[in-house]
Amino acid sequence: MKRFFITIAALLLVIIVAIGIFVGTTIQRLQEKGAKVESGLQQWAKDKRDITEPYALAQQVKPALDAGELKQAETLLDNALSILNEPAAPKAVLPKHGDSDLYGNAQAITIDGYDGQAMEPALSADGQTLFFNNEKEASAQTDLHFATRTGDLTFKYAGKLSGGNGDKLDAIPSIDESGRFYFTSLRSYAENLQSLYTGKFNGRELLDLRAVRGDITPKTPGEINMDASVSVDGRQMYIARARFERGSVVPKESDLMLANIDGYGNFRIAPDSFAQLINVNSDALEYAPAISADGLELYFTRAIEGDVPHIMVATRSNTSRPFDAPKALVALEGFTEAPATPKDGQEMFFHKKEGGKYSLLRVVRKK
Repeated sequence: MKRFFITIAALLLVIIVAIGIFVGTTIQRLQEKGAKVESGLQQWAKDKRDITEPYALAQQVKPALDAGELKQAETLLDNALSILNEPAAPKAVLPKHGDSDLYGNAQAITIDGYDGQAMEPALSADGQTLFFNNEKEASAQTDLHFATRTGDLTFKYAGKLSGGNGDKLDAIPSIDESGRFYFTSLRSYAENLQSLYTGKFNGRELLDLRAVRGDITPKTPGEINMDASVSVDGRQMYIARARFERGSVVPKESDLMLANIDGYGNFRIAPDSFAQLINVNSDALEYAPAISADGLELYFTRAIEGDVPHIMVATRSNTSRPFDAPKALVALEGFTEAPATPKDGQEMFFHKKEGGKYSLLRVVRKK
């Protein structure tokens, strides 16, 4: 971000120098408009709005000035200002929302050989391997676990996930169809604000463990990539970016972001992330995302102050469109979080809190 503002300042300096040979109101007018563009871009960046379009216009000012095209340069500045003066699109209205009966028949999951609490489920693409973590209470060591499927509602415990657990919280798994595994870890957050890690699951353990590469790590202490869900094909990642205030265990803010993988294996925030999720993010807390295999259904948890969390679904007609306003999955009653679905989308797993304990449940898609 610092480099970005230096670039803008340099751009304005070029404008001033390039027009310095002229006199009268033209110099003053272009300088004033350039300053307004700089201020507007800074504010948009602060508000986490997508600056791609106005910044691209600002970058064209120098070539226009170099060519002596003052009128064109002023038009570019006017167009950038026109965009920057547009109000931000409103977040979703709360607490009203529609309801969806897309899934039903909630039933408890049994993990033979495991008697602890279970949270944050993730399924392999074929639905045959279940990943989860135990409770995240301050007194507990939170680790990743996995189990193999033996029936619709039964799994056999395979143990803690070797290669993925450290001495700090390791939780909230996600996996693509190639076996590339992602999870949240606090092992290095205090040093570098990094919280998303990845490794290769070979059916028994994680190999090649490393931090997720790219530009997705927050720059401000207190902000964290709280959890993330990778798409089945491994090309996209939906991230819950949260902000915590000192001394609080509940986020002050949490919204979803979209990142795309590049040709070098780095995840970068998508230029249209804000637009894709404009109807999803709100003044409530949005977290624990899960994207369907076709990219048309986004599941996530929404928590509104004074109410228990609800699992929501937002749909769209094609992947180039923003998601529509989300609806609550009405069959998932009570304190429910962390949806997960295998590739075929015919079932969904989630955790539920009852009597202070967390357990996993399954619902099936209605015909």
